[in-house]
Amino acid sequence: MGSNLNHAKQFMPFDSLKGFNEALAKKGINIEKRKQLSDTSLENLDNKFKKLNIGNYITVTYYNDIKYVKLSGIITKIDYIQKRVVIDNTNVIKIANIIDIRY
Repeated sequence: MGSNLNHAKQFMPFDSLKGFNEALAKKGINIEKRKQLSDTSLENLDNKFKKLNIGNYITVTYYNDIKYVKLSGIITKIDYIQKRVVIDNTNVIKIANIIDIRY
């Protein structure tokens, strides 16, 4: 049984920045957990993404490693290689972090 426990430990979450979450909490910064999208939501998001073009005005909701952010602006670049969208020439958003697109 001990070997099963050791095997399971390798899949447990690892806090690579020990104390980081506590430090942010002391400063009043709450960290939101990243949401897991359903297959249907992912398919809907993929369909919306396929309709995007440079010059479109969109509102996108995405995860920025701490919380969810909503941003509106004009798409100035879609980078299929790096899997990123650039809005207003300044906001670079990883496609994998996007949970909603409105146009």
